[in-house]
Amino acid sequence: MPNSACSAHRFHTPGPDGVRICWQQAHASFFTSAVFPLRKARYMIKNYTKNRNSCQVTFQLPPEVHADSVYLTGDFNGWDKHSLPMKRNDDGSFSLTLSLKPGYEYDYRFVIDGSRWENDSAADGSHPNPFGTSNSVVKV
Repeated sequence: MPNSACSAHRFHTPGPDGVRICWQQAHASFFTSAVFPLRKARYMIKNYTKNRNSCQVTFQLPPEVHADSVYLTGDFNGWDKHSLPMKRNDDGSFSLTLSLKPGYEYDYRFVIDGSRWENDSAADGSHPNPFGTSNSVVKV
């Protein structure tokens, strides 16, 4: 897989055992920003109610993020980076389920270990943000 830009100054490269490594450029040096597996399984699950007036969206991060804590933040919580802690699962992955109103697109990001803002590799899309990077988008 050739290098491809994933956001401003970030590049994905193939790594060992089918792992995609996201590198972030910082003042001409590179350091590992996040590691996500190249699996066919999605890390976002959507379950609509029968009348489709609500959707349970489960956001997930794989154990390869190597985090102590992860919070979900976005349009749905006023970008409060402390109000939606994700549950750490036994395998080291993180998950959180929210009820969202269908017919909307919600911008969001993960806050890893209190300071590292990351996008979701399973997002439905992305939007530019005022900080010169992008936000993940979930379409419900």
